[in-house]
Amino acid sequence: MQPSRRLFTASLAGWSVPALAASRELVLAVATLPPYVLEAGHAAGDGIDIDIAREALRLGGGYRLRVERLSWRRVLAMMELGEADFTAAVRDTPERRRFLAFSRGYGATVQHDFYALRERGPLVRQLEDLAGLRVGIVAGFAFPPPLQAALRGSVEQAINLPTLMRMVAARRIDVAVVNHLPGRWLLQELQLGDRLQRQPFSHDSGDLTHMAVSRARPGHLELLAALDRGLALLARAPGAWTRFETPYLKPLPARAALRRSDGGGSA
Repeated sequence: MQPSRRLFTASLAGWSVPALAASRELVLAVATLPPYVLEAGHAAGDGIDIDIAREALRLGGGYRLRVERLSWRRVLAMMELGEADFTAAVRDTPERRRFLAFSRGYGATVQHDFYALRERGPLVRQLEDLAGLRVGIVAGFAFPPPLQAALRGSVEQAINLPTLMRMVAARRIDVAVVNHLPGRWLLQELQLGDRLQRQPFSHDSGDLTHMAVSRARPGHLELLAALDRGLALLARAPGAWTRFETPYLKPLPARAALRRSDGGGSA
């Protein structure tokens, strides 16, 4: 047994396994956001956030997990209606607290990048430069107050991040607001590096991302406690979150591992 696994096992021994863990399969509803959530059957794996959720639940109480990949708006609707147990990489907002209970934070702080055309595209050096531009975002994503305030102009919404990146390339929008690592991943996956470029300015929210459980599901407080236990144990391990990121970052420059997305990745 590896030293980190022995540490987890010893730390978990003091916790009682929740009764809910043995009673039913939990539904994790997520939106595809590479590399945090990859499409089902992807050769690289399920994605960073799914791996973290699965391990946190294993450590926190031995839950069984089923993953459903949907649009982000559909994920939020399912959570509000109690059709899924929890979601990952989500931003904590007052509006969402009506129907979600949020876990402790995990990963690094959430960073937002801006993409525009390489040729004749606008230059974004500060949030104020977004004024007067056609800005694109993913529908249902939440943003920190300073960035949200800068998005009061002409905003177009895309169903997902790949669509958003293609909208910039097709000149349907001037700038796309993109989470850091997913943006860099998709620039390569969609082969848009010759058309789009990341702007010199990035907005670091200063906030960690969270998992969140649906308040409408039975045993949601028990599940939340299990997630918090598991995330706390993961945070104590050597390398913490980097060990989840590394397997997915081989196609990207090494420094991309220093940041996570929005989201989310929080959304």
